[in-house]
Amino acid sequence: MKVERLLQELAKVNNKGKWENKDIFRLLYFPDLYELAFKEIKGNKGSRTAGVDGENKESYNTTMVENIVSLMRQNKYEFKPARRTYIKKANGKMRPLGIPTFRDRIVEKAMLLILECIYLPEKEPKHSYGFIKGRSCPQIAAELRFDVEKFKYVIEGDLSAAFDNVTHASIESRLRLKIKDERFINLVRRRLKAGYTEKGILHKTNIGTPQGGILSPFLFNRAMEYLDEGFVYLMDTMNRGKTHAYNQKFAIELFHLRSEYKKAQNTDVKESLRQAVKDIIAKKRLSHPKTPNPKGRGLKAYRYADDWIVMFNGPKWEMDNILKVITEKCKLTGVTLNDEKTVITESRSGFNFLGYYFRNNYSLSRVYTRKTKEGVKFSQKRANLGCVGIDQRILKRLTDRRFCTKDGFPRELPELIHSDDEAIIQFYARIWIGILNYFKVCDQGCRLIGQVYYILQWSCIKSLAHKHKSSTAKVIKKYGKHPSAGKSSFPKAKSSDLLGWKWKSNQMCVRELHTVLNTTSFVPTRKSRADKCIKCGCTDQTKLESHHVHSLKGKKYNPGSFDKIHGSNESKQVTLCTDCHDIRHHKKPRINHT
Repeated sequence: MKVERLLQELAKVNNKGKWENKDIFRLLYFPDLYELAFKEIKGNKGSRTAGVDGENKESYNTTMVENIVSLMRQNKYEFKPARRTYIKKANGKMRPLGIPTFRDRIVEKAMLLILECIYLPEKEPKHSYGFIKGRSCPQIAAELRFDVEKFKYVIEGDLSAAFDNVTHASIESRLRLKIKDERFINLVRRRLKAGYTEKGILHKTNIGTPQGGILSPFLFNRAMEYLDEGFVYLMDTMNRGKTHAYNQKFAIELFHLRSEYKKAQNTDVKESLRQAVKDIIAKKRLSHPKTPNPKGRGLKAYRYADDWIVMFNGPKWEMDNILKVITEKCKLTGVTLNDEKTVITESRSGFNFLGYYFRNNYSLSRVYTRKTKEGVKFSQKRANLGCVGIDQRILKRLTDRRFCTKDGFPRELPELIHSDDEAIIQFYARIWIGILNYFKVCDQGCRLIGQVYYILQWSCIKSLAHKHKSSTAKVIKKYGKHPSAGKSSFPKAKSSDLLGWKWKSNQMCVRELHTVLNTTSFVPTRKSRADKCIKCGCTDQTKLESHHVHSLKGKKYNPGSFDKIHGSNESKQVTLCTDCHDIRHHKKPRINHT
């Protein structure tokens, strides 16, 4: 198609740098553009839903395209009002949706194809993820998984009815920065002011972009560029210095001084060592190898449509100034902050965002051994990391959609009674696979996701039983506990699939063990291993090993038994030679062939 080549050229010149898009309205004269738009929207779930004129995808033909092109050439195309309907939100309230006519949806998609060549995904702000190709919620979760450990405070932001209150002037002003074609801007304005009908009454829209339209999310993102500018300004001005001061040299010096202080017996020596420790702490402010730096600041923001969070390291009183900047930027778009839902929390307390639960108290450690003249010594590196879990409200959403009762007991869906068995199983399988893909970056919540699987699995079985007026036992006998019919099957949950452990091992562990632990100081964890085997008295250091068991202290044992010797220790490990260690584990003694 010629129009595809023109769109590629438009994207190429906009990617190189500043380009004045002066005559893009003429692209709407090509019939191929509307055919391309129809191919992309005909598979959508709502393509069969009609607007105020009763047309859907079955009404599409070449005559419709010719009429659209003719009106575009005369610059007389007018959008019809959308049909207002409501859907239930997660909090119980109703969200208004505007369903445009199918003809208007084709035109909106054609306009969006042009606009996406001008506003390329790689040119969008890095902190913005909503309605942008190649960006998704799991990507935000993967990023936040590593960022939550770096920041102390989190602002959970909420905008009051953002889609309904955004001003048309803010959208047009942002479009004019890159588009110098007033005919195209006027076409966008006519779409915004088309209005909606509810119960046969026409309502005009002077503000807001209707949710439900194909072009609405893109136009909303344009208005939110003012808020994005505020986030960029805050990140440029607030990120200064290191948020944590770290100096391993002085940390080691502190460790040796404190060790000498414990061994010293002379009071004068102890006093001098105490003063030396205080001097180092006062000079470098390092009572611990990694402590907050009072002069450093750190800030990072994330936005997905009208949901956003800001993470901050610094004094809590400075967060009032951050909220003032955000409030001023929101006023430029006509949107206001919801003071009741906009809260400040600590990252270690946990917070919810986009259906995920984030928290900064996941502990990671690795033990190291090193040989010295005194024997083998043990040390450990510890690091507190962020973790991603699942928002508990997912169970409430399943309840609202009637997959289960309020107590979490699975139930059937009566509306599926007219579907065939293969379609019912495919319906549930798609929901489960979608949930699994969405939460693949999580590393906590195995019990919760297992409960979700149980609800969907048994709801599927009960729906099949309800259709055939049979029992669940007979359905399981016919279709299996994981129902399958024809080419459709409800997938069996595996421990390796539930929370994406492959994702975690490939994406996270390498970074955790090599990056985090390599920047964390050594911390002594326990005393050196004993010089001899406590069972036979062997002193050969090459044969000595550590035997680990649970604490046995306080229990009654036979006199002189090994368990009594081990139980008298405060630690959970003792030193044994290889022969005694093998006997303890009921293994054959190792033979040395050298």
